[in-house]
Amino acid sequence: MRWTALCALALACGCDSDGSAVVSGTIGEFDFMEAPTVMHGGPYLILFDRTVECLDMAWVNKVYSESEPPASFDFVALEFANVDDGWWVANFSLGGGAGVSALGLMLEDDEFEWIRGREGTLNITEVGDREQDPVVGEFEVTFGEGAVTGEFESAYCRNLRP
Repeated sequence: MRWTALCALALACGCDSDGSAVVSGTIGEFDFMEAPTVMHGGPYLILFDRTVECLDMAWVNKVYSESEPPASFDFVALEFANVDDGWWVANFSLGGGAGVSALGLMLEDDEFEWIRGREGTLNITEVGDREQDPVVGEFEVTFGEGAVTGEFESAYCRNLRP
């Protein structure tokens, strides 16, 4: 009975899993070799190099200021943002005037910087019928400095909303 109640609470919070990914590469001067947190919600799909709770993701946005750190913890992240609200099976082009953008986000010792992905692809291969279902795919992103590739399965996070 207690297990059922905990599972129901986790599902209601939108934080029942952290997703999973296999990644390799660098974003700027930062290595991005693991992503224990992969989440999606609304127009966002984001991978972190550390465990991050869904409740701590309300700061995710399409536009950032380098003068203000968006969070209170150090991280390296790869954020995909869609001009539309949500994700579907497709091979998205990145960079330029594409409908999906990629940002490398790095916060270390209150120093925040972001780098826009110049080119690449985000290939979504599986999406469930409900927004709460996992989004599965692969990506390759080239930055001015560095490149990252990987495969992922994301968990839903209701705090990733515009």
